[in-house]
Amino acid sequence: MKFGLFNNMNNNYFSLGRYLIDDGHDVKLFLLNEQSHFYPENDCYDLGDLNFVEELDWYDIGHWKIKKEQLLKVISEFDVCIVADTVPAFFFKAGKRADFMFPHGGEIFSKPFFHFNPKKPWKSQLGEFIEKYQLRKGLAETKMISVPIQNDFYENCLVKLKIKKNRGFNTCPIIYYPQYFSNSFREFQASSKYYQLLKFEKSEGKIIIFSHTRHELNRENDQHYKGNDKLIRSFADLTLDNKKIRLVLFENGNDYKKSKELVNSLEIEEFVIWFPKLSRKEIMPLLPLVDVGVGNLGDVKSTTYGVLFEFLIFNIPVIQNGVEFDQDCLDRNAYFFLQANSLTEVKKVLKYSVDDLDSIKGRAAKGLDWIKLNMVEKPLSMIYEFD
Repeated sequence: MKFGLFNNMNNNYFSLGRYLIDDGHDVKLFLLNEQSHFYPENDCYDLGDLNFVEELDWYDIGHWKIKKEQLLKVISEFDVCIVADTVPAFFFKAGKRADFMFPHGGEIFSKPFFHFNPKKPWKSQLGEFIEKYQLRKGLAETKMISVPIQNDFYENCLVKLKIKKNRGFNTCPIIYYPQYFSNSFREFQASSKYYQLLKFEKSEGKIIIFSHTRHELNRENDQHYKGNDKLIRSFADLTLDNKKIRLVLFENGNDYKKSKELVNSLEIEEFVIWFPKLSRKEIMPLLPLVDVGVGNLGDVKSTTYGVLFEFLIFNIPVIQNGVEFDQDCLDRNAYFFLQANSLTEVKKVLKYSVDDLDSIKGRAAKGLDWIKLNMVEKPLSMIYEFD
């Protein structure tokens, strides 16, 4: 079977494509105006993995100018087309239905919805209106859109978009876990200066608390607020009695400078290790040294997201504001996390994690098994069995 994968936000489809190739399929991944941070070369340790990747200029040409024939020339190559982001708008313009979509967020809760700006001439907004209309129509006509149960806001957006009959509940295989047990991974790890720094901290008996969630502190937008401030304040309390703990943070997100200011105001600079914004390729080698991972602590609960899965691959216990779920497609029993949302809860759970580290590490020992079942076997079966 020949698969066309369109868009590579977060390197999601680069991971999916490698699993499809492992199963013997012919695959082509099209990059469409991707952020350099998410280029495939930033998520692999073997350059041979890039052989099925191509650039596609649809966004450069634009929704208005691109011709139906240009779209069909590419789309018609494939037996199955899997799309993401605003690519369904192009499929609608081409008069074709995409087969699958694993949304990453914004193309469901923000990009399809037009908001008229009375301060601008309506003609200048017409193009945006038409593109969003095409996206809504393309989403509604996609044969299956698959995403696990999310928070109420997200679920309401799916209802508004009339995505009901074509709804699946599996997550995308967004991380290609086999590469993290390869010789090329271990070689890259050994050469990493960030790995060597953390390795030294571990050799000194330090407990590593790790958060590579981007820093978003604006609570006016609940979907993006990550609760980094709650983690920093909670960690500061712990340092009063425990000088062996270290918090690893990254210069990533709109508000990392504000987080740095908070660290300085709490006078905990000596306990916090700041790394620059790194790609997944550079972050993953650090995780085997981590004792406790911290995911989303925002006010909106999360079910499935990259930071969480990256921790689970290495069976790292995770603190997060998560969703308890028992869907058939997600085996909750094998996926352990420590629930926390309010500042009081984060303080309590973080202290418990440090004090009972061996216990929670044992409870998190099935993380990779959960990944294999729920992030690989089940979504691939859904794709292969869909008629």
